Amino acid sequence: MVESQLTIINPIQNKIWRAVQTIAKRRGLTMVFDKGNQNGPTIIFSDPRYDITTEVLEYMNDPDSEKEKKKKDKFDLDLDKEIDKVVPGNSKASKKAAAKVDSLQKKANKTIDKINNPTKTLSEKIKEMQKNKNK
Repeated sequence: MVESQLTIINPIQNKIWRAVQTIAKRRGLTMVFDKGNQNGPTIIFSDPRYDITTEVLEYMNDPDSEKEKKKKDKFDLDLDKEIDKVVPGNSKASKKAAAKVDSLQKKANKTIDKINNPTKTLSEKIKEMQKNKNK
């Protein structure tokens, strides 16, 4: 492009970019696509908090870096805390979880009983009602 064309186009592109950013943030969008591209949709806006470029580069340079180890340790610690919540007797949450498990077990047992000891069929129930009515 000629320099004079750039001086005309750049302000317009900047205005469009600011409008897209503002509207995307206002509506809580994380990405905005340009569908008019001949090669298919192109991302024209992406929320920076979803950009993992830096993490990928750090990992590629040193996958076992101290930073990654710390993240893994924190994850393991958080996981241990969550497990502690559902171990019976450790907290209110675990008692609720144990009660839920008991309730589900009872429902499962009832279902198994129904399968093993089927109830009378509808026609059998009707015959039984008719016999009782005639008595």
